[in-house]
Amino acid sequence: MGPEPTITPEFTRDRLRHNDVIILCSDGLSNQVGASEIASIVNTKVDLEAICDALIDRAIETGAPDNVTVIAGRYTVPTVD
Repeated sequence: MGPEPTITPEFTRDRLRHNDVIILCSDGLSNQVGASEIASIVNTKVDLEAICDALIDRAIETGAPDNVTVIAGRYTVPTVD
């Protein structure tokens, strides 16, 4: 998490909808690439691995001074038979 003796996590609460993509990332991404650009990149890709690759590439292109870690997941609602 970093060299600090304590950290303050950020929490948000949102209602998820079918096929929403959830991004968990380090500050190597979030300090380099704005939320609107992250959303734009996520919306141009379907494959989760491609989303992660594109976000990491963008952070590196903008000069990320630190490591860049990205995890992407897709929320799906099961169908009822």
